[in-house]
Amino acid sequence: MQISLPQIIAAIVNFFVLLAILKVFLYKPVFNMLEARKAEIDQNLSEAERAREEAGELKRQYEVELKEANTKAQAIINEATELGEKNRTDLIAEARAEITRLNERAKADIARETEQAAQRLKAEVANIAIDAAESVLKREVSQAEHEQVLDQFIAEEISAGIAK
Repeated sequence: MQISLPQIIAAIVNFFVLLAILKVFLYKPVFNMLEARKAEIDQNLSEAERAREEAGELKRQYEVELKEANTKAQAIINEATELGEKNRTDLIAEARAEITRLNERAKADIARETEQAAQRLKAEVANIAIDAAESVLKREVSQAEHEQVLDQFIAEEISAGIAK
């Protein structure tokens, strides 16, 4: 087998034609596909990084909002506690005032009832004295009878006062 120059030139030309055909139909689409894939991967990575940063920012915002909510909740609890304490104090003061009013009214009622009882007793004593005087005037009474009537009158008044 002999190698001739036209065969070598034909082989070289065939090689370059094959190289040109491969470059046009194989390498360019494969490289374009690889470039597109690389661009897609870069885009996905940048989107993932942006999403991670957004998630970090959202987390920081949620932490701030959570702290604010906890602060507000504690303030509301403190305010409710203070309001409850104030209401309790007010209720105690009102109850004490009501007890004082009731106590004063009871004292006034007792004084009025005592006064009325004293007036009834005076009227009753006067009636009894008049009745006793009538019975004494109807007859002559000796000193002993007078003392006996007086003792009887006092005993009747005491027993009547106890019975009431």
